[in-house]
Amino acid sequence: AVISNRASEILGGETGSKDPVHPTDHCNMGQSSNDTFPTAMHIAVATSLAVIVATSMLSARAHAQQGAVQWAVIKRWGPFIALGAFVGAVLARWLDGDVMRVLFAVLATVVGLRMLMSLPARTTHWQPSASVQHSLATLIGTFSSWIGIGGGSFSVPMLTRMGFSVHRAVGSSAMLGLFIAVPATFGYIVAGQRIPDLPKYAAGFVHLPSVLIIILAASITTRLGASLAHKLPQATLKRVFGAFLIVAAARMTWRVMH
Repeated sequence: AVISNRASEILGGETGSKDPVHPTDHCNMGQSSNDTFPTAMHIAVATSLAVIVATSMLSARAHAQQGAVQWAVIKRWGPFIALGAFVGAVLARWLDGDVMRVLFAVLATVVGLRMLMSLPARTTHWQPSASVQHSLATLIGTFSSWIGIGGGSFSVPMLTRMGFSVHRAVGSSAMLGLFIAVPATFGYIVAGQRIPDLPKYAAGFVHLPSVLIIILAASITTRLGASLAHKLPQATLKRVFGAFLIVAAARMTWRVMH
């Protein structure tokens, strides 16, 4: 307000008139979360999903070579995950990012704590009906497209609860990441059309230079991560993944608060 008043005086206006220099529309433009955060968040999420297209291909191939992809799950879940991812990406243009971050943080914390706890082995496993699996797969695709992840935070705990080993759950999740990333990326490209002030070389909300740079770096570590996952004992891998979820939830919470 001080800067606005002084600038208005210099330009011949009256103090407090907010004319010709407005404190919000002019002085704070580009610094208010109302001006920059929604677009920046959507670009970050969309670009992350575009990167996942490439990393999922590399990771899924490595897991498939280890025989860790449950193809029956891919056929059953894939189409519904893809549908949820595309619809979620298109709708994300009108959604508040903080709401989805909080939701993810809560879910990730609950699931992560369960995976970290040394619970006794179950003698029976959850066997949801086909319609329930289709509904949950659609939700996995939708939520993943809103927060820019490959879906492993949701699909791995669900698959292990259904009785699959952690190794097969992780491998199948890597393949399902393609069913999230490809349609979601396309959805964000569509949703980002006619949005003003997007950065140069952006296809909708996807920032192409960032995609290329991150893919080059990630291509080195993706195969290494897949190989390491199959060398770790199942209990250790489960705890590592649980810890990852807790850290991811903490980061999401910190970003919302700051």
